[in-house]
Amino acid sequence: MTGVNNHYESLLAAHYTWMAGGRERNYRKNTDFFKAAGIGRHAGGTALDLGCGSGFQAIPLARMGFTVTGIDLSPALLTELAAQKGDLPICLIHDDLMHVGRHFPEPADLIVCMGDTLSHLDARETVSRLFENVHACLKPGGHFIITYRDLSVALKGTDRFIPVCSDNTKIMTCFLEYKEERVTVHDLVYEKQESGWVLNKSCYDKLRLSRDWVAGALEATGFRLVSSDTENGMTSLVAARG
Repeated sequence: MTGVNNHYESLLAAHYTWMAGGRERNYRKNTDFFKAAGIGRHAGGTALDLGCGSGFQAIPLARMGFTVTGIDLSPALLTELAAQKGDLPICLIHDDLMHVGRHFPEPADLIVCMGDTLSHLDARETVSRLFENVHACLKPGGHFIITYRDLSVALKGTDRFIPVCSDNTKIMTCFLEYKEERVTVHDLVYEKQESGWVLNKSCYDKLRLSRDWVAGALEATGFRLVSSDTENGMTSLVAARG
């Protein structure tokens, strides 16, 4: 099994935007999400995007008027975001999101950690430390937004085989192997080439984080939970620094 960083660079980064449904679809979805969460009232402030990837959050936030700093460990995804951001006020940093405090001496108005970034951390204790780091980097009353896939309830049997995305030249599926606190995700990508279909595969671990555990960890750190929701397996939480 590879670590999450190797998994992205060896397999997932090249397919990430495609498997997620494309750029514009995600820009629209996240713009609607931010507006529904009332984030637009902070437009003109500063926002940090932890695990920014190819820009599904950073670009909508910049378009809404934020000055955005994105941090990610994937050079490939940062390069993709750099090519898409144009003149938008987005600064990119190649580093571990756990080092967020090193790069932001001035507190931010908004910090987001979205997609599946949170579940990529190696332990619940690391998640709690991240919340402490985020709390220290936010202005009083500033907001912290999290989204992640809730894997706390184990799928059984063939339900563990999940079709992710496909088109005429590429098919992606995954297989989930549940453990007590983690899930090993086996990603399989078939690509059609002149010689036929070629399989690329890799696997990595994700944390199993329930909504109640995440909410409790936020509140223990000093956040006030503003809202939470789960839709299509994705949990979202909006919290404010007290």
